[in-house]
Amino acid sequence: LSERVSLKAREGLWVRAENRFINVRAILPDLVLRNVTIFEYHDDSLHQIIRAELARPLPDKSWQLHNVTYTRIDAGTGQSTLEVIEREVW
Repeated sequence: LSERVSLKAREGLWVRAENRFINVRAILPDLVLRNVTIFEYHDDSLHQIIRAELARPLPDKSWQLHNVTYTRIDAGTGQSTLEVIEREVW
């Protein structure tokens, strides 16, 4: 299976989807996700980490991420770059 789900109280919800591992620390009653971290892999190496304080579901099945931090990792050098965005659709 390419998708797996795990839920542990202290670790939150973990989902594996293709080349991503997604961790959600809390799900609020209105289905807003809190403290979301997305780990993206390419060629078995960590490519980037996306962290969002909140993720709100949108009608088109995308998510509105709030207070987003991207950490991108260069596979060749191992150097990372950081980008902070107030809001983004994912």
